[in-house]
Amino acid sequence: MELLAPAGDWDSLLAAVNNGADAVYLGGSRFSARAYAANFERDRLEEAVEFAHLRGVKIYVTVNTLIKDAEMAEALDFLHFLHQIGVDAVIIQDVGLLELVRRYLPGLPLHASTQMTVHNPAGALYLAAKGIRRIVLARELTLEEIKEIKAKSGVEVEVFVHGALCICYSGQCLLSSLIGARSGNRGRCAQPCRLEYRLLAGGKEVKVEAGRHLLSPADLMALPLLPRLQAAGVDALKIEGRMKSPEYVATVTRVYRRALDRLAAGQFTYSREDVLELARIFSRGFTSGYLEGNQGRDMMSYTRPNNRGVYLGRVRRRRRRRKGFLALLELEDRLAPGDEIVYWVRGGRETVTVREIVDKEGAALPEAAAGMEVWVTAPAGVAEDDRVFKVTDVRQLEEVRRTFAVPRFFRRTPVAVRAEGKEGKPLRLTFFHPDGYQAAAATPSRLEPARTRPLTEEFLRKQLDRLGNTPFALGRFDYAVQGEVAVPVKEINEARRNAVAELERKIVASFHRPPVPVRGEEFFRRVLVEDVLPPRQKTGRPRLAVNVSSAEQAVAAAEGGADRVYLGGGFSSQHLPAAAGWEEVARLCRERGVEFFAGTPRIAHAGEFSAWQEFLRELAGRGVIDGYLLAGLGWLRVYRDLPPLPAVVDYPLNSFNTPAVRAFLKEGFEGVTLSVELNREEVAGIHRHTDPSRLEVVVQGALPLMVSAYCAPGALVGERRAGRQCSAPCRREEFALRDRLGVVFPLRCDRYCRMHIFNSVDLCLLDCLDDFAALRTGTVRIEGHLYPPQVLRELVSLYREVLDGKKDNLPGEDLVATVKKITGRDVTRGHYFRGVE
Repeated sequence: MELLAPAGDWDSLLAAVNNGADAVYLGGSRFSARAYAANFERDRLEEAVEFAHLRGVKIYVTVNTLIKDAEMAEALDFLHFLHQIGVDAVIIQDVGLLELVRRYLPGLPLHASTQMTVHNPAGALYLAAKGIRRIVLARELTLEEIKEIKAKSGVEVEVFVHGALCICYSGQCLLSSLIGARSGNRGRCAQPCRLEYRLLAGGKEVKVEAGRHLLSPADLMALPLLPRLQAAGVDALKIEGRMKSPEYVATVTRVYRRALDRLAAGQFTYSREDVLELARIFSRGFTSGYLEGNQGRDMMSYTRPNNRGVYLGRVRRRRRRRKGFLALLELEDRLAPGDEIVYWVRGGRETVTVREIVDKEGAALPEAAAGMEVWVTAPAGVAEDDRVFKVTDVRQLEEVRRTFAVPRFFRRTPVAVRAEGKEGKPLRLTFFHPDGYQAAAATPSRLEPARTRPLTEEFLRKQLDRLGNTPFALGRFDYAVQGEVAVPVKEINEARRNAVAELERKIVASFHRPPVPVRGEEFFRRVLVEDVLPPRQKTGRPRLAVNVSSAEQAVAAAEGGADRVYLGGGFSSQHLPAAAGWEEVARLCRERGVEFFAGTPRIAHAGEFSAWQEFLRELAGRGVIDGYLLAGLGWLRVYRDLPPLPAVVDYPLNSFNTPAVRAFLKEGFEGVTLSVELNREEVAGIHRHTDPSRLEVVVQGALPLMVSAYCAPGALVGERRAGRQCSAPCRREEFALRDRLGVVFPLRCDRYCRMHIFNSVDLCLLDCLDDFAALRTGTVRIEGHLYPPQVLRELVSLYREVLDGKKDNLPGEDLVATVKKITGRDVTRGHYFRGVE
């Protein structure tokens, strides 16, 4: 299995390579999902690729954000640059970029980012058919699910094994985007999930003893699971951490490298010291995440959203000294002066740097080992029984810093060297790289009879072993020099340097690819002009669609005047009714001339996916539904296997630009719902370059900010944890989260025990419907999942009247005020006027 390490800057790259990474992933200055990392400018990127390739390490570059139309030409030019300098793959999220790169740079290997939310075999097969070579799978998968995806898709799979866990399925999070205008899909997540929240049930706060960081997971640590990951067919193991320090990268990489080497030798073990090394460098506590199943509260770090380090012990006694306080600890881990430790005191956390360590007899110690009882530096507020954690271990930091700060500790590849020559001929040196590269150089002078000190094998080996500042080390040495001859030492050294330079040049050149004749800007401009789909004839105002979770809501939407109703995609905790239960809804819709579509869930793991697929086939076969609303990549794959009905691509698939929309429409889908992160101008631009009658825009409703395999009500009230099922409190009452500012976010738990967090305010663009009429938008949509049927009926009726021109005499602010009165909720324009950076 390939070990893939992160690099947010140059030192982290050195740390990854020199500590045993097989590959490194890093980002450029644009289009990276870690926009706040230092990242790499173009010249530094090229240098990074050469540095890694000379040491047998692959480089993957992240271009894994959603790309705006206005940025697409620049993104293509950047990819062309990456193609030329020989990066081993590019990691992408954007469907539109994928479509263009396949045509513009067909030889560039592509990996699908975890932001593409691949979590079932069908999704993997869809991307494999699009030319994706490797998929970074969703972190919510079990080992068994990973094995199934690998077996059924045949595509390379990459799995996160260490580092921070997102609480939301990657690619589906709008929390940072909608509440702070910093989009995770654009690499600017502000991590509001790590802040404090209160859990509400029926509007009242639930007393939670565990802590207040209710959405903050512990750190993933899969070291014990490496043999099972290998058995599952995993191709690459990914370490999270492009925002982490070089010391972190060095430490985690070397621990996993050692374990993988032992696994390869058939002697897999890991020790307490391995785990301690990982915890010393950074830890919120460790969890295996979802690899062994959903662990509920056992995978969370409720008390601390940042580094908690290594548990050192509890304070047994405290005493005052002239220079401050000391605390008596029985150490659970080693300790030295300079280490930072944190006391969990009654009022919060107190961080101190250890200045002295004193044994029980009062003697100062240079360091202390685990198991020793010692007095250590303490803050004034310390009390007996307070817990103490070590968050900085200076000895470990000094050890790992050498690997990226001292050249003699850098990674080097052993090369074989053959030296041959005889009197009257130059000394010829040939270097043989283990990957098949070969380079040779000769001395300018010919070998002459030795007068005093003839050239010996030992002396020549010593001269050739002077490779300390190169990527190579002397391996096998073949001495084939005949007779007692000599040549100037400086010429031997020059020949060595020339051979090394030639070997480096050949290795670097072997990865370069020829340029394509067309610049990205010209290619994209040509695509916009040439790939226009013929518009469908359409006049009048947009149609009105309503997306709901229950049959009662579906009937209310139809009665209120919807043109189309989507049912089933999502958020009810109750099981879907049988097909017969849908027939009554279908009958009522048809009586009113309303189309009735079945919506799919955006998240559907393999077993759920198969059940849904059969359910859709039954509905369509019995003539119950008129079409499908498809919310995940897997559904795009199986659509051809379902009874032929019109299908609309839903907004969780992040249709963020013209190429993405065109790609879906070319596949034969009836319509595409645009991303809710687009602004007014960006929406208009996509309309101008596609068939607007086939576009759908969400204009009203409480938008889901997150979908999570972790459920806060289930973990904190239902007592779900490893080996224990939830008691389903969501079936008894409604829950919400309240943040530190008092803002309340409704929660819904779906039938598969996933948690959906909704925005505290509703999107409302009722007074902007004229914009969409002018753009000839095909459909505007209300997300009606949280509205009671009677409220939804009134709301749909209001939109119907506005679309029909019956409210043209009312100013926009009055229309919005009416919406707020009907729903009882405040409103937002979302990103319609502000967009995302």
